[in-house]
Amino acid sequence: MAVGVNSVDHSVRRGWLHRSFPVTFPVTLGSEAVGIVDWVGEGVPGISVGVGERAPAWRVGFMEAS
Repeated sequence: MAVGVNSVDHSVRRGWLHRSFPVTFPVTLGSEAVGIVDWVGEGVPGISVGVGERAPAWRVGFMEAS
């Protein structure tokens, strides 16, 4: 698994997006995640076990780092 710092994370940290993303420091930033799929629920289309995927954090229901 890897996590990146993208331009939105950087802009939130600098305070440039305070109106849209107000935060109180300390805060854990991170709006995306990547990894290898090890399980797919029934009826989930377009994702396969063993494939690398990237997901914005607001679309991720549950992730586990191991």
